[in-house]
Amino acid sequence: MAINKLYINGCSFLTDNRGYSGTHAGLELATSLGLQALEYATGGQGNDRIIAGTRQFFYLNESCRDDTFFLIGLSSSSRKDCLQTKKHGTKLYDNNSYWRAMKYSDMADIAKKEQRKLKKIDISNTLRLHHLMNILALQDFFKSNGIKYCMYDALDNQWEGKGTWRELFEDKVDTNAFFQFNRISHFEFVNDKPVDFVPKEYIDEQLICGGQIKDKGLDRHPNALGHKLWADKLNEFIKDNNLL
Repeated sequence: MAINKLYINGCSFLTDNRGYSGTHAGLELATSLGLQALEYATGGQGNDRIIAGTRQFFYLNESCRDDTFFLIGLSSSSRKDCLQTKKHGTKLYDNNSYWRAMKYSDMADIAKKEQRKLKKIDISNTLRLHHLMNILALQDFFKSNGIKYCMYDALDNQWEGKGTWRELFEDKVDTNAFFQFNRISHFEFVNDKPVDFVPKEYIDEQLICGGQIKDKGLDRHPNALGHKLWADKLNEFIKDNNLL
C-alpha cells in the first residue's frame, strides 16, 4: 500500500502558532509530498508526551505502518511532561487538557527539600542524556515496527557538557533519518539564520520568524516563509535519503 498520510507531532513549531503564521512546516511538507496531514502537534509539549502520544497512536492504528509517514519535530528536553490529576480522556496524543509541561526551573522551585541535591546536579548533561534517550527510544520504536519516519530538532537541544557516553549514544542515532542532527534546529534556523544553511537573501533581515506580536514582544516562532523554507529542506532530505 502506498504512503498517503503524514503523521505530524511536535511542539508549537509544528503548529500555526495560534493562527499567526497561517501554516507550519508539517502542512507545507504534506502539500509538497501530496499527503494527507494528520496533525497532533501541540504548543508547549515536551518529548515524553510526543513519544507517548506517537506510540499510542500507532498501537491504536497499527495498519498505519502501511500508509503513513511519521514526522517528529522534537521539543526542548528541558520540558518535563506530567499527566494531570483530572482525567479528560484516554488518548494521550489528542487531548491537550490531559497533560501539563513543566521546566527544570519550575521543578527546582518545587523541590525545596532537595536543594542540597539539586546543587550537585549537572543540568546540561542531564538534559543531553534525556534528549539522546528520547531520540533512540523513538528511533528503535519506528525501526522495530517498520515505520517510515523523519525526525529533527524543532527547538535547540545542544546542551554543553562532557562524557564518553555522549559520543557513544550520538553514534547510535541514524542520521539518515534525523535531519541536521547535532547541527541546527528549526528554532536556530529562523532566529540565528546560519549563513551556510539559510538562503543569503534572508540573512540580513528578520524575514523568516514571526516578528512583533502586539503586547507580547518578539515572537521567535517561524512565520509562513520560515515554515516553508524549513519544509523545503526537509523535503530534500527525505528524498535524498529515500525515506519515503
